[in-house]
Amino acid sequence: MDLLTTRTQEILNVDVESPPKGEHAQFWSKCDVLDVDELNRRFQGFRPETVIHLAAKTDTTSRDLRDYVANTEGTSNLLEAVRHTPTVTRLIIASTQFTCEPGYIPKHDEDFRPHTAYGESSKREWAPEKTGAIASMEDFERYPWPEPRDIDYSMFDEASSRLPDGMKVIAGLGGGPFISSWSLMGFETFCLALGEDPELAEAVVGRGKSILDTVAGTLADYDCVGAFLLGDDIAYTEGLMVSPGFLRKHLFPWQKSKCKQFCDKGLCTLYHSDGNLEQVLEDILEVGFQGLHPIEPKAMDIRKLKKTIGPRICLLGNVDLGYTLTRGTPEEVRREARQRIQEIAPGGGQGEGSVRVASSPIGGPSENQEHDETE
Repeated sequence: MDLLTTRTQEILNVDVESPPKGEHAQFWSKCDVLDVDELNRRFQGFRPETVIHLAAKTDTTSRDLRDYVANTEGTSNLLEAVRHTPTVTRLIIASTQFTCEPGYIPKHDEDFRPHTAYGESSKREWAPEKTGAIASMEDFERYPWPEPRDIDYSMFDEASSRLPDGMKVIAGLGGGPFISSWSLMGFETFCLALGEDPELAEAVVGRGKSILDTVAGTLADYDCVGAFLLGDDIAYTEGLMVSPGFLRKHLFPWQKSKCKQFCDKGLCTLYHSDGNLEQVLEDILEVGFQGLHPIEPKAMDIRKLKKTIGPRICLLGNVDLGYTLTRGTPEEVRREARQRIQEIAPGGGQGEGSVRVASSPIGGPSENQEHDETE
């Protein structure tokens, strides 16, 4: 702050704590990086050109990654705010030497070996925005595609031997054809290829489908599997990431074939995508999914969906990560959960849960996720 004040008076210090130096108080605005809406209001009000992100929980005592939600979810919230602020031309994010254990020398910029939960929380592994591993047909041919037979299914073997009678697991195909394709190519390269090199884009999408087909077939044969969750994020808060036409040609028909495959085996199929899906809700229903997750609160109104599509699909999730699960008290979690049940459960077709899949390490403090046996 001392250095910045000598160079410009246009400074906004966003923090949950007031600055230690009284002369810096004039630049301070109280805000928590876990408060998505408030953080976005600060960005839109100030319209910064440069953002320096230092907010973090920095102790190294806890072994639970969920205790460092300010580092993980907070950074995600900040990146979202930056994305919606076109004036930003430079973003600096501070990290820590704890992303690698003492004595370990990283081999490249994305080589991490954290040895504490704090180090893990500071590790950043973002999908490429511009160019990824595949940018041409030559890259496609050289890419070391995974062999489904090499995938470790031992957790399902163990589940089969341990689960009590009547209990099943939900098998997840988290990286669907869309998200896996653009992650391999980089989102910008993938989008350009849709118009300029559709043969390449379709080849990458097709290879992803082929691999997932084999994996899905293997998992569907496990007696312990009772349902599938097909995860493929196709939307932002405001709307779709790509045109409905692309999804109707390349994604929804494949999903429909999976739903039929699983249904023929007596298995339920659930769909996960963040964001606003209103443009393609009818398509999702036509695919044949029995459940839709997570009904992100800042993107879609679950009360409205209950009235419009509720009779045709089970609505899952919707408990808020912007505040309730991440910063609220256990009582606030119970209150919101009860409210969702009261509003959405009548008539059936509601499954309580967070707006992030249960395996996420940044879904909020552990005490906010513990099941209350008295409920």
